[in-house]
Amino acid sequence: MTGLPFVYAVWIAHNSVSDDSLKSLKEALEAGIQDPAAAVRHFGSAGLSFDDAVNYLTGNINFRMNAGYEEGLKLFLSLSSRVL
Repeated sequence: MTGLPFVYAVWIAHNSVSDDSLKSLKEALEAGIQDPAAAVRHFGSAGLSFDDAVNYLTGNINFRMNAGYEEGLKLFLSLSSRVL
C-alpha cells in the first residue's frame, strides 16, 4: 500500500540497561545473524523442522534497520495514532 517496508518488531532497551547488557545483546544478535543454524540448535525450532526454522530466519526476517524501515515505521506510527 505504501511501498515502504513494514517493521514487525524492534529490539529496544530502557536507558537504565547497562552498557555491558547492551553489548551482550548486540553480540547475541550478531552471532545469530552469522550462524542462524547455531541459533536454531541452541533455542529450538518452535515446532518447525530444523531446515524450515533456519530458512525462516534467513529468508523472512531482516535484522537490520535502515532508512526505508525507519520511514515505514514512522508512517505506521503516524497513521495508527489516528485510529487508536
